[in-house]
Amino acid sequence: MVYCGKPSKSCHECRQRKTRCDRATPACTQCIRTKRKCPGYRDELDLLFRNESTAVIGKAKAKAAKSKAVTTTPASSAPSASSVSSATLPEESTSLVPPLKASNAQTLPTLIEDGAFIRALLPTYELSPTINEIAGAYFNKNYELRSIGSSFDFYDYDTVDTLCDPGNMEDHLTASINAVGLASFALSIRSKDVMKQAMNDYVVALRLTNKALNSPSQVKEDSTLFSVMVLSIFETITGSNENSFAAWSEHINGAAALLKLRGPEQFKNHAGRRMFLQITSNLMISCVQRNTPMPKYITDLRKEAARYVETTNPAWRLSEVIIDCTNFRAAIKNGDDGHRDPREIVMRALEIDREFTDVFVGLPESWQYTTVYTDANPDKVWNSNFHAYSNSWVAHIWNAMRTCRVLLHEAIHFQLRKVENHNPPLFSEHERVRLYRNSTTTLIQLRSDILASIPQHTGSNLDEDDWPGHAPLQTSPETPRQAPPREESILRGTRGYFILWPLYLVGSMDLSTDAIRAWVSNRLSCIADETGILQASVLAKFVGRNLHLSGWERRSIGERNLNTHAPFIEELPEETEDLSSFGEVQVEFQHEDLFE
Repeated sequence: MVYCGKPSKSCHECRQRKTRCDRATPACTQCIRTKRKCPGYRDELDLLFRNESTAVIGKAKAKAAKSKAVTTTPASSAPSASSVSSATLPEESTSLVPPLKASNAQTLPTLIEDGAFIRALLPTYELSPTINEIAGAYFNKNYELRSIGSSFDFYDYDTVDTLCDPGNMEDHLTASINAVGLASFALSIRSKDVMKQAMNDYVVALRLTNKALNSPSQVKEDSTLFSVMVLSIFETITGSNENSFAAWSEHINGAAALLKLRGPEQFKNHAGRRMFLQITSNLMISCVQRNTPMPKYITDLRKEAARYVETTNPAWRLSEVIIDCTNFRAAIKNGDDGHRDPREIVMRALEIDREFTDVFVGLPESWQYTTVYTDANPDKVWNSNFHAYSNSWVAHIWNAMRTCRVLLHEAIHFQLRKVENHNPPLFSEHERVRLYRNSTTTLIQLRSDILASIPQHTGSNLDEDDWPGHAPLQTSPETPRQAPPREESILRGTRGYFILWPLYLVGSMDLSTDAIRAWVSNRLSCIADETGILQASVLAKFVGRNLHLSGWERRSIGERNLNTHAPFIEELPEETEDLSSFGEVQVEFQHEDLFE
């Protein structure tokens, strides 16, 4: 095997033209700009090895021809088997190749032609990858971050490659990647022994990461923050019980705490800006799920980050409204001043709801979706239609808006039911009924839209051959367009967590029927089976039994929960030497049932 340099990850068109390729999906920016068809990207694992058999055979033939020219007389006379063997075979090879007998009509060129000579010289052993090499390969294959959030223009495609360079990677990051990669591998082959090794690596990764958090020189490094992000993926794919959701949030909280310590300096390089975006995105999910406010220091850091992004981008605008929404819901739960009067709550909820819809008015074509109708695969497509988005990230942005709106309208429902017999009335009967019906209609539409987005997230989009006679119906405000290309990959890394929450939310809605719950439970189970995200299996059981996850607060939004602890991040100490005590997870070996 020869080393031919690091293979290019660019698309074929960019490699031919030697232009810089950003490897965006579904097509790179260079191909879009020049209006050429982007052929996609090569499988990096396939580039690790190269078949050199043809080259070796060619060299052997050339060597044999040269030897034949030296040792033979007339070209027309064929040498005997004995003369060929003695003249052309190296002396040390006689133990590998049996002597040629006169009865054998094959000459050396014939042996070379049919490959027998080469096979005889090849060793009988083969190189097997180590367990750590397998782990690294699985991580690189399944947990790329380059396509997540690319619409913010935060990501420079060299940054993750630099952090994960085997020659310079920090020990804590190596251990974290090994743990996640091995866990993925264990789930794919259903091996308890490999999973046990992954759990051991996870414990090592926690210890090394906490050691880095205690180091003044390492605590602010990109590799330390990235290691915490990787550890959160471990909780997502191995979480086989309800406690794993809290463990995932602890890792996200720990990563958010690092953002505070890193301060504005983190925005001076691509990796810092990219990871800030990823962590705050996950933190928004956690805050919405647990009904806690967004930490003030995050909103302050976002003001600094705004200098480096296009703030008119729909995703950035949406994130601003999501923060308002989660702070609003947390204030209701805590009974803060100005968030106790039911009428004021309803009016403010409707105001935030309008802000959400305003973000999605007049979107560019790349942010729109088409609705496709089909009777095929009812187990994958609910109600005979699904949405086709330009990529899974855009689908996630839409669902982020929808889930927040669901929570707002559920809060409106709760407040309107609570004041039904209020004396004196806070709403006229006509107004109360109208608001309730409008919210109900909105909830049903949001539920349908979330269900229609599931095929895009799970890689289940149907081939165009499965769309007989059904032209796409544009549901967004712009003109119709063709359905976008399907993405090559399914759920990857933390992106898998993005679809679990919308699915669970739909399955646990009061307005959802038993049929919807059964379908959602089935899709969650399929996600667990197809992607190895075991938390999906946990949620499937909760939805199937119509139970509610205790950590994800949705009920009694207007009542104060006295058992709610103070948010983790608000307790963050300024001293870095105490940072390791936060977010450290007690590992419980409760994975015996992973493969049963």
